[in-house]
Amino acid sequence: MLRKILPFAAALVFLTSLQNAQAAENGFFSSDKTQPAGAAPTLADLETAENAIANLWSQLPYTARHVMFVSHKAELYGGYEQRPSNVFIQGEKLLTYLEPVGYGWKPLDAGMFTFGVTTDFEILTPSGKVLAGQRAFQKVDLASHYKNREFFVSLTLTIDGIEPGDYVLAYTLHDNVSGKSTRVEQPFTIKVSG
Repeated sequence: MLRKILPFAAALVFLTSLQNAQAAENGFFSSDKTQPAGAAPTLADLETAENAIANLWSQLPYTARHVMFVSHKAELYGGYEQRPSNVFIQGEKLLTYLEPVGYGWKPLDAGMFTFGVTTDFEILTPSGKVLAGQRAFQKVDLASHYKNREFFVSLTLTIDGIEPGDYVLAYTLHDNVSGKSTRVEQPFTIKVSG
């Protein structure tokens, strides 16, 4: 629970700093009201801060952060365990965790929003020669009453018959709402077991 509260607390501190730096002039805040010194934040303040972050988010380029090989699939946002190396034994699964950033939300009926990502993959040599790949390898569509930003993707790739050596795993993420795309690359090495 603490993990979920800390980002919101950090966002409030960040947004208060922005407001003090006249961020309201940039259109991030819907109100110029400031709290009296020493006043406790309210739920309305949280709502204002969340709206400001959503506005900032919509101006970000579509990309991904926290892209890494992990030891096991994450069960929740931020619940990853980074793998200690990018060296895999032949037949071992490549598990990737990543967080799309700057994606869009599409309004639905009943005050809901939809968002999601479609992912392509390619396996390349270090020089860029494509050895294998698949479009729309994974598609995720979600719906929520909120413009969720705590969204992560777990990708599992099993590569059979690959020779030992150095490779690059490239994922292209397509925002299901805006149509924007971004590409992330993860170098990795395959070695013979034993």
